[in-house]
Amino acid sequence: MSRLATDLARALDPVALAAGIGMDPDPWQADVLRSDHPRLLLNCARQTGKSVTCAVKATHTAVYEPGALILCLSPSLRQSQELFKKVLATYRTLGRPVPSESENALSLTLENGSRVVSLPGTEGTIRAYSAVRLLLVDEASRVSDETAEAVRPMLAVSDGQLIALSTPWGRRGWWYEAWESGGGVYQRIRVPASDCPRISAAFLAEERAALGSWVFSQEYGCTFAETSTQLFSEDHLRAMFDAQVQPREAAAALADHQLAQLAQPLTRYGTGPQHPVADALVHIQNAHLTFVSNQIHLVGDDSHVQLFDLTGHQVTIQHKGVQRGVHHAKDSQHQIEVGHDDLLDLRPWRRRAS
Repeated sequence: MSRLATDLARALDPVALAAGIGMDPDPWQADVLRSDHPRLLLNCARQTGKSVTCAVKATHTAVYEPGALILCLSPSLRQSQELFKKVLATYRTLGRPVPSESENALSLTLENGSRVVSLPGTEGTIRAYSAVRLLLVDEASRVSDETAEAVRPMLAVSDGQLIALSTPWGRRGWWYEAWESGGGVYQRIRVPASDCPRISAAFLAEERAALGSWVFSQEYGCTFAETSTQLFSEDHLRAMFDAQVQPREAAAALADHQLAQLAQPLTRYGTGPQHPVADALVHIQNAHLTFVSNQIHLVGDDSHVQLFDLTGHQVTIQHKGVQRGVHHAKDSQHQIEVGHDDLLDLRPWRRRAS
């Protein structure tokens, strides 16, 4: 094939450009290279080839779209430089198809006006850029929400493409929310390590043993795992705000799931003549507690318990069997001061609610 024909084939198909550096793309890599979707989320395990795929994509854009601005963004400048080095290596391996005006550790400027720039993921230092044709956000799960919000307007005028690549890092942050709740705005591609032909099962077994299930499931399984220190699961928290779920059902699920963890800071009185409604009596034994019972949320610190959704209802506080005070919840954010070993008697509210 002549040089002109090769160049034309590469211009029309980024997969042909990848072949020029000896890359035989996996099917998902070919999909990414050919995709013109404006918003891509790549949830791909370590060492599956997501960075080199994006480097080829960036090189193709710079070479064949004159005047294009490509930004490589990561949580730190060092990480951005790693992705940029892959772009530079791809460009050089292809024989510099368009001559460069400048090449350095942070940027590449071509004679056709295209630029590739690496940036740290700091909201205050990236606002100067506009009309971005391709924005690559590496380690996206670790890029702050503020930074993500700052870069999105850069794509407005140019109608540019955003590719956010990462492994999960807990169930939090803009990248997780985009993956879980972004709807049709995003094209999502998930590649666990088990789907990569270049990663052996023996290596994955070794990594699982070394890292533990929580880290392994995210780094190699592409699973958004909850942290071990979370008191309430993400599903339970989301259920609290689901209009299709009855509050009583959501609260019961929360209480049943968490009572074992709350055994030290919280005691639920047993049933009997003195305490006939067990769920409506909350015994405070130390400063920090969270309890949910039929739309009641108690979030404690050293001196206060905050009651939600109790507007217009009466709450009695007892101390060692003696009534210490009666509070009328004036609004949904009413705070009631409580002391050590106090008892909140919520039975009157339970009767009204039922």
